[in-house]
Amino acid sequence: MNPQRMIHRSYMTGRSIQYWFLKKFTAPGILVVVCIALAAAMGIDTNRTMAFQAFTFLVFLLMVSLISSWIYQPIFSAMVNLPPTVTVGAPFRYVVEITNLGSKAVDGALFKVNLKDPRPDFQEFATMKVASEQNINSWDRYVGPIRWREIIFSRLPIEQKEKPLPMIPAHGTIRVELEAIPLSRGYLRLESVTVGARDPFGLVKSLCDIPAAVSVPVFPRRYRTRPFSLPGKRKYNQGGVALASAVGDSEEFVGLREYRPGDPMRNIHWRSWARTGSPVVREHQEEFYSRHALLLDTFIDLDISGHFEEAVSLAASFVSNMETQDALLDLMFIGTRTYIFTSGRGLGATRNMLEVMASVQPSVGKSFSELACAAGERLPLLSGVVCVLLAWDKARQDFVKGLISSGMPTEVFLLVESIPPEGIDPGPMRRAPHMFHLLETGKVEEGLAQI
Repeated sequence: MNPQRMIHRSYMTGRSIQYWFLKKFTAPGILVVVCIALAAAMGIDTNRTMAFQAFTFLVFLLMVSLISSWIYQPIFSAMVNLPPTVTVGAPFRYVVEITNLGSKAVDGALFKVNLKDPRPDFQEFATMKVASEQNINSWDRYVGPIRWREIIFSRLPIEQKEKPLPMIPAHGTIRVELEAIPLSRGYLRLESVTVGARDPFGLVKSLCDIPAAVSVPVFPRRYRTRPFSLPGKRKYNQGGVALASAVGDSEEFVGLREYRPGDPMRNIHWRSWARTGSPVVREHQEEFYSRHALLLDTFIDLDISGHFEEAVSLAASFVSNMETQDALLDLMFIGTRTYIFTSGRGLGATRNMLEVMASVQPSVGKSFSELACAAGERLPLLSGVVCVLLAWDKARQDFVKGLISSGMPTEVFLLVESIPPEGIDPGPMRRAPHMFHLLETGKVEEGLAQI
């Protein structure tokens, strides 16, 4: 068998045992298990130590607790009400209604949510790259304990902590309001919830797993940004503002004129026809308006990176700030294909765009030229471009240089791991240094405040 496959299997098994152990035993129960192990190690020679007596007593106590938990199996039903959306780093509250279907009151029960299994399969474990492994030795990189931990953490939107519940009367219902803090973007998927009733000694729980198929998007963290505005003229866009949200053309009303052969029937102004006795139609012209593009750089050779997460959060901040602006915003990035989403002025809702950004992933192994080509096709429609970049190499500088040479107002936000003392050469942005912004990972909000 492949050694790395054996390593992956050991991680899978260890995670399962750890999850069951923490789910079945209370904190005092875990302490008793640890004391049993210590007493067993210290009491091997019964002639020299009395630790075996503690071992015998604790094992008996634990066995009684286990048997009592198997004999008494409480039955509950539960309903979880989550908010429609949550945001990374922003605490949210949710309500749980728990009903005791048994004939005995339950006091001191514990509540826990069970999320979708975060464990990666072998292919993911063997191929995924994380930022934390860049500066470790080859053996640790091969064994992958850091990679395993990072993958698990990135797939757990909230901490799965147990919450104590008040007494639940027989055939009664309690309503509990709980709080959680999202840790990573994506989707918060609840597979089930568990209500555990403790045994008389408080060491082991009788578990009742209740299905609860609930899923809500976890939006990226968002920063305070200045009002989103770029210099640039309003441009003609065929079809008008509402073309993306309705079938047919959307045009601005100009006036009335006489009917001409070939005019569509839908443009006839019936009241004027009735008043004048001859066909009259409404005359329109296509609308001119500002349309900006927000280019998100997803090209990074890492599957899990805080550097990339900062870029997504920055782009999400601009998307949120466009909600009240009198312009359109095209969000463009490369995933499994080219994605372009438009919001603003009554078109696609900002919420929908943030939901898309909750799931965006790095484009490992792809070229920045794909995004450059997609942006180039839309340049005639655009009034300005904002670039959120992860690097400042030749390909990205050439792309920005092309935008500037075409007369397109361009603003660049470059995220770097750390800003060198001598700074970074702005390259093609040298003539507009006020439009070139360096932001350091971990200090993005502080950097935005200084712009």
